Amino acid sequence: MTDKRHPDTSYAAQYPYNRVTVTESGHEIHLDDTPHAERIRIAHKDGSYVEWTHDGRRTDMTVANSHAYVKGGHTLTVDKNLDEKVGGSIRSSVGGDVHAEIAGENTSMTQGDSRHVIGGDHVHAVQGDSVSGVVGNTVIRVGKGFQIKGDGMMDSKIDGATNVEFGSTLYLLAHDAITFESKKSITLRVGSSSLTLMDGKIVIKSATNVLDASDKNEMGASNMNIITSDAGTQLEATLVPPAGKTVDD
Repeated sequence: MTDKRHPDTSYAAQYPYNRVTVTESGHEIHLDDTPHAERIRIAHKDGSYVEWTHDGRRTDMTVANSHAYVKGGHTLTVDKNLDEKVGGSIRSSVGGDVHAEIAGENTSMTQGDSRHVIGGDHVHAVQGDSVSGVVGNTVIRVGKGFQIKGDGMMDSKIDGATNVEFGSTLYLLAHDAITFESKKSITLRVGSSSLTLMDGKIVIKSATNVLDASDKNEMGASNMNIITSDAGTQLEATLVPPAGKTVDD
């Protein structure tokens, strides 16, 4: 089967323009002056060759391994496309820095695993949108501080259960408002005490309930029950009855 990445031969020699030299072992040198098919070809007996065509195209064919060693600098300039295909592995070792500038798009596809190990800092800056999709689990381990900052709205949606654990203090600060919304209930737990918010119902569980304000405490409801235990829970409140009713009612 012909490898389509390997160009077809440009051989179109006509007598007497093609001068061929063949050595005893089978090496060949072609100097072809055929009009509109001028060609130079230097071929090894085992099949490796270098060929220049009439339009300036160059073909390097190596049937075995190829080695290049440059003691000084090396510059490669390609005015058009550069296409590379490697059937095996690639190992790149760089003693200094690596800098890449891409004027167009950048696409990278990996069918297997991908690992990135960074010994220093890592900066990832995106001027547009950023989308990350993970089919499996995601684990983020941070040895020190962890900060998330958004200048606009931040929307987080989790279809399953969420467990967030803090080893120390959790501090929430909002310059406008903080809203927690759940279709079923929201529970805040501190030790053995808990506050559960449900649709039309608030449940507070604690050994001692204390309402403390520097000015005054106000509580109003159409129906309120105050239950005290032997522990001596103290609660003072002013009941505000519905319109047209009195406290005696």
